[in-house]
Amino acid sequence: MSWLINYIASPTVFGILKGALDNFIDGIDQDKFELDFRSGTVDLKDLKVKPKVITDLGILPKGCKLAWSHVGKLRAEVQSYTSKKPVVVQIDDVVLLCFQVLKK
Repeated sequence: MSWLINYIASPTVFGILKGALDNFIDGIDQDKFELDFRSGTVDLKDLKVKPKVITDLGILPKGCKLAWSHVGKLRAEVQSYTSKKPVVVQIDDVVLLCFQVLKK
């Protein structure tokens, strides 16, 4: 029965996540998305951080730009859809490759 719930809910949950994360993450695709309704976990795999997000956060040293990024896995754990418990988000295997812009 849980496979049926996953099958029905998966497109809706994917659409909500894509809409919420689309300004921050590239590579959100249905084939990189897994939903386990029984455990309350949502996994997104093989993503890229948008360069503008890194620039806007100001986490790079002055004069550096993001050249490439990789997020291996983003997992969200929802304890209960009806409770007020927090959603736990775990991000694994993050790589940011930056370069320094040289001034003439």
